Amino acid sequence: PFPPEVLSALYTLSETVVEEEAAKSELGKKIYGSYKGFRDSIAKYHNITERAYINARHRD
Repeated sequence: PFPPEVLSALYTLSETVVEEEAAKSELGKKIYGSYKGFRDSIAKYHNITERAYINARHRD
């Protein structure tokens, strides 16, 4: 696994690259906007469901 600072830098870089590429066309903007909207809206739900699953699996 990569250290947290490497993962953070990769996340930031990938966000920048995807945003730059999406900005090159109207279709890219539309697709990225839709993707980002869904990703942002599902993040809280995903955190709750995944946390519950992980907690259930790691009971000793």
